[in-house]
Amino acid sequence: MSAMSPTNWIGYRNAVIIFTSCAVALGIFCFATIAGSYILYGWSAERIVDKIKIRALSSILKKDAAYFDEPEKQKPQLISNISTNAGALKPALDNRMVHVVSNASSIITLLALAFIVNWIIASVGTVIVSIMAAVAIIANRKMQSLTDELSAVDESAKYSVEIIENVPTIQLLCREKYFVSKFAKHLERFEKLQLKLRGMNRSCLPAATTVSFISWAIQFSSTSSAEFMKAKPAAQSLFSIIDSKKDSKSHEIRRRSGSNRNIDGCVEIKKLSFAYPSRPECLIAKGIDLRADAGKSIAIVGPSGSGKSTIIQLLERLYLPKSGQMQIDGTHIDEYNLHHLRNEMALVGQEPILLSGTIKESITLGVPHVSDAKVFQACEIADAAEFINKFPLKYETQVGERGAQLSGGQKQRLAIARAIVRNPKILLLDEATSALDGESERAVQNALAKASSDRTSITIAHRLSTIQNADKIYFIDGGEVVESGSHRELMAKKGKYAELIQKQMLPN
Repeated sequence: MSAMSPTNWIGYRNAVIIFTSCAVALGIFCFATIAGSYILYGWSAERIVDKIKIRALSSILKKDAAYFDEPEKQKPQLISNISTNAGALKPALDNRMVHVVSNASSIITLLALAFIVNWIIASVGTVIVSIMAAVAIIANRKMQSLTDELSAVDESAKYSVEIIENVPTIQLLCREKYFVSKFAKHLERFEKLQLKLRGMNRSCLPAATTVSFISWAIQFSSTSSAEFMKAKPAAQSLFSIIDSKKDSKSHEIRRRSGSNRNIDGCVEIKKLSFAYPSRPECLIAKGIDLRADAGKSIAIVGPSGSGKSTIIQLLERLYLPKSGQMQIDGTHIDEYNLHHLRNEMALVGQEPILLSGTIKESITLGVPHVSDAKVFQACEIADAAEFINKFPLKYETQVGERGAQLSGGQKQRLAIARAIVRNPKILLLDEATSALDGESERAVQNALAKASSDRTSITIAHRLSTIQNADKIYFIDGGEVVESGSHRELMAKKGKYAELIQKQMLPN
């Protein structure tokens, strides 16, 4: 360095400064682009997964009831699809995608440079790369088949939800060990497939270490192959829900189109036939005829499985009838706007569904802008105000998950209040008191009598003591109306209704 002239020294120093500055700038640029790519891909993965979850849930809410009759569309599978499968998409969209993009661009760039420098050596390298790529593709397809098989046999979500939902019943039957053993046997088969998949994934890595820099790029890409293989069936499962356009479009059409004319509540059913889509050969309704005039009450009775509750589901347009007519005020129910039609109906079922929240939130569910005065009035009519006011927080009391903090009678009266606050023209009562004890039944029956005043009410009941005052009673057996009339008229006929009355030891 001592022999270097001052001019050369200054030039050398400037060149070092320039090259160093360029290296530092390039390093900063690389750091910024790599960090930015990781951040942006991670952010995009979160957004995409969240949007897919929302679209999947939105699609589920638009399905007809028939969709959920299919075995693979049960609640546990749908829950698993949204929670687990959506999460499985994320690893294939975040930093692993950065590796795929960068390594793919490296392979293309290096091959192009190799052909420019020496096409003969580049051709040999291309053959090697092609062989490695073919091995990787074959291995990935094998892993894909194993992953698909895993998805097909994994019903752990279904078993676990079923077991957890029925813990009290299992404990009362002393069958805890049986269900644990059943769950463990299912997991054994699942675990064997998982081990095979892991072994396949690990065996792909050593083969890539024997080649040049290009094959290293292929190896780094293959490290993420397991996540991509898991993501494919997960995406297929989710998009099978989202992309069922027929259901979604028909729901949107029914929701937006149709008449919003005022409903008085005259219900007439003519020659109604119906079979559930999962059992098309088994007719539930076989030419049913019945009528409920506006403001009147009718009751539908008969043995289990005769098609009573099916009529309620068809009136609410959860299913479409096979043939026949269902009219309200002389207009076919298909001609009404779906939301308008359902807003004019209210259902009180055997097992009232209360979502987590306060008592007030449970009552105003579906009617968000109702005043407190109407809520209080509905609770008075439903005989619920007395027990609500005994709680320290009154209407702000939490009901718990599925109303677990309330008794059966209290939940039923809240369900009645929820129906009343909507001010429906048609009240549907499906075994509303069958699960209650005698005292609760009397309280709920009084509430139902008040709620049915000045409304068309259609009651389904096994306990015939609850429907003796109905304007007309229809006895359905085998999907057909076999008797109809008032309580006195049916007792005078001494037919099936009278026989059922006598079995329940009720007075004439």
